[in-house]
Amino acid sequence: MSVKRFLGGSALVIFGIIEIFVYRNTYEYHMVTSPKFTILVFFLVVVAPLYSGIMILTDFKLFAYIKSKTDFYQSNRKPSKKDPSAVRRELEKNLLKLAYTNKGVLTVVDVSLHTDLTLEAAQEALEYMVKHSHANIKIAQNGTVLYHFRGILTDQEKKADKTLDELLEDKH
Repeated sequence: MSVKRFLGGSALVIFGIIEIFVYRNTYEYHMVTSPKFTILVFFLVVVAPLYSGIMILTDFKLFAYIKSKTDFYQSNRKPSKKDPSAVRRELEKNLLKLAYTNKGVLTVVDVSLHTDLTLEAAQEALEYMVKHSHANIKIAQNGTVLYHFRGILTDQEKKADKTLDELLEDKH
């Protein structure tokens, strides 16, 4: 904390404390003549400086707390239901991230387990990806439907890939 900040905050707190004693001695007289004015002056002369001084001395931690809660709310806020394209983009992004971590292959249970989607919603989302040619359906030996996402390759597959020139040479 800077010296100016410390001195300013301390001065406001000291001023507020002194005003409490001054105001206490004149409180009864002022309260009888004009109660509303007395309360207003009390807040302006005593409460405002004390509060401001304390806020300055504590580096506005109350405001930082409120800001952190607001930032937390904003970052965890779900997309608006009024904007279906934002919801779809967020869903696609989450599916692709999940597919990437699972080496390009997902099941309905995987999606439901790692997202907020129900099994039915997870199946619809995966079928949407198949419908738009982002994934292919494969069947495991036990009958489980696998959704294999295009473009997500393992490191081994990436190293085994050939250039376009190599592919053209192989055809000749």
